[in-house]
Amino acid sequence: MGQARLLTLALLTGLSLPGQSQAPSITAYFNAASFAAGPVAPGELVALFGAKFCSSSAPCSGTSVLINGGPATVIYATGAQVAFQAPEDLTGSSATLQVSTTWTSQTLTSPLQNITVAAAAPGLFTTDASGTGTVTSYSGNTPAGPIFLLGTGFGASPAIAATSVMVGGVAATVTYIGDSIVGPLGPGYQEVAFVPPASLPSGSYPVVVTIDGAQSQSVTLPLIVPPVQITAVSNAADGQSTIVSGSWVSIYGISLATSTRPWQSSDIVGGNLPLTLDGVSVKINGKDAAISYVSPVQLNVQSPTDAALGPVSVEVTNELGSATGSVTLAAYSPAFFTFPKYVAAVGMDGAYIAPANFFGAAVASRPAKPGETVAVYGTGFGPTNPAVTAGIAFSGSAPLSDPSQLAISIGGVNATVLYAGLVAAGEYQFNVTIPSLPDGDSAIVATIGGISSPSALIPIQN
Repeated sequence: MGQARLLTLALLTGLSLPGQSQAPSITAYFNAASFAAGPVAPGELVALFGAKFCSSSAPCSGTSVLINGGPATVIYATGAQVAFQAPEDLTGSSATLQVSTTWTSQTLTSPLQNITVAAAAPGLFTTDASGTGTVTSYSGNTPAGPIFLLGTGFGASPAIAATSVMVGGVAATVTYIGDSIVGPLGPGYQEVAFVPPASLPSGSYPVVVTIDGAQSQSVTLPLIVPPVQITAVSNAADGQSTIVSGSWVSIYGISLATSTRPWQSSDIVGGNLPLTLDGVSVKINGKDAAISYVSPVQLNVQSPTDAALGPVSVEVTNELGSATGSVTLAAYSPAFFTFPKYVAAVGMDGAYIAPANFFGAAVASRPAKPGETVAVYGTGFGPTNPAVTAGIAFSGSAPLSDPSQLAISIGGVNATVLYAGLVAAGEYQFNVTIPSLPDGDSAIVATIGGISSPSALIPIQN
């Protein structure tokens, strides 16, 4: 082949002539997930395009990327493309970018190129690696969630508070954002986890992630809404699988509701507690149960008044369908409500009984003192006199029918109970005098009808 022909081919293809070296050149850089042009975020995976990055069209070594003169982590390199991770400590609004390679035994460096830098520049990976179409996701794509989306460019220390995920234009609940934790893929790969809006039926929806005001590309999320399922039914206070007529009950499952909220005052009409809440209704042993809280994975209801004992059916119905489960209905299933770790108790001064600042500076809390009387709260303690029908917005006082069956011990010492009975729908109050005990956390246990509650803790300070 003549020299003129070889020169023509070199000009057309970018190949070097024998003995001739050419410096690499950069033509474009993109987010490696979305292939969108724009700023580069700390730790982002970047796809760099150009020419002469190395002497082969196949993956090769000896290529380096310099950001502000310092080395970045190169993931792979070919003659026309380099993938690298931007430094995680990248700051400012701009930086310089260069590619250096060994070419015919010479080290050659591309001209400096200025790039824009931002705190976040999110991009989402897609199943066909094009940056468009179906997003790469894990965990089944169901409202029971969470769903994990794979991306990059979320920033060095992304925060949930600064992150939003919109599915079909509806806000989802973000539960995690950071480095890849579902099948970790290596440096630069990041994930955002969220529970999708329960109001969306099965279908394909556009999804967009926004971090610190920066939006990802819009991609498609296939969403599968599973049928209504009940996985467990328990006493709402202690999680045991025995409930009592008029007590508070928690129902756990999947697709139990398409919204998440407690009842509001407007839901209580004519002194009657709501039997439906956002289209959700519950029957226990075939009787309507009042509902205080709904969510896709948990319902809180009051067991209807019922003299039956033994296994009974539980049925949940909503706009998605219905499901059945079962639970044991007993005469007694005593349990104290708890704050995290400690029994739900209040002093006569209105302070919560818990370590100081347990709930933060805005909520008064303190340990109990021996000799003082505190109010402790629970559910499942059985009948009262007068009887209180479940489903009524009760307030006032209805003492236990037979208080002689009740004993409450604190730190293994029997405590004096000054009052024991209902004060609200399904909620029992016990005014208990704290025995003489040393400082520290003491166990509190209630026994009624021969059935003992699980122990909870109450802090004591002399």
